[in-house]
Amino acid sequence: YAVSGKQWYQRRVRGHYAVTLLNSCNVSQVIAQTFFQEVGVTGFLQHATQVAGYYKKQRDAIEAALEKHMSDLGSWITPEAGMFFWVKLHGFKDTTDLAKRAIDRGVAIVPGAAFQLEGESPCIRLSFSVLPPEKIDEAVKSLSETIRTVKQGQ
Repeated sequence: YAVSGKQWYQRRVRGHYAVTLLNSCNVSQVIAQTFFQEVGVTGFLQHATQVAGYYKKQRDAIEAALEKHMSDLGSWITPEAGMFFWVKLHGFKDTTDLAKRAIDRGVAIVPGAAFQLEGESPCIRLSFSVLPPEKIDEAVKSLSETIRTVKQGQ
């Protein structure tokens, strides 16, 4: 970082930087310490296994929905970790307008361009972390219908 100006100002900025960016958040440290005191390493590993199982089930549900409703509309690689699917849509130069149309139908997607400094992207990011599997299928079906409608209008 670079700071210019009066010496007193530079000291304050450096002090603020040291407190906010260089050190771990004290609240997070207390939460982690309390958690490990209560459950220990074994409890943490059990929890991590449960969370990984949950997300695998969610990932499998969205992958099945994508295969069922969108196999002809795009391509993707099944993620090994995380909470998102990246889908590259066929026939799209950019997905920003699609994201707006999808939200009108109750489906939130993030256009790939949101993750670039500039330019367009034919990709979308889909989250699978919250909805139950049956709702994931409904959402992907609705998204596929939206994509087909947009493509017909192009």
